Amino acid sequence: MEMRQIEKKAYELVEELNDTAYESGKLLNLGFYPYELMSNGEIACIKFLGTIIWDSDNDDRDCVNEDKEIYEDLKTHILKISKKIMSELDKVYNF
Repeated sequence: MEMRQIEKKAYELVEELNDTAYESGKLLNLGFYPYELMSNGEIACIKFLGTIIWDSDNDDRDCVNEDKEIYEDLKTHILKISKKIMSELDKVYNF
């Protein structure tokens, strides 16, 4: 089965974000990567810190152009949600 373009993009994005996080040197004490890609063969999802933040079946990115069905860039969307989660965690735990 061939991977759909959006799933391929999600896979590459998770790899890029985890590489960036690891190379920053700030993850050495965590023992895990913050982003995960999971798939059942039909639907792919991206998790951040164990929470599903995007999936290919219910793509909740902002629509930039409804006529052409152009959506917000996946990386921009994932980083926006990740930052929101981190901000909420910071309010609770004062990182």
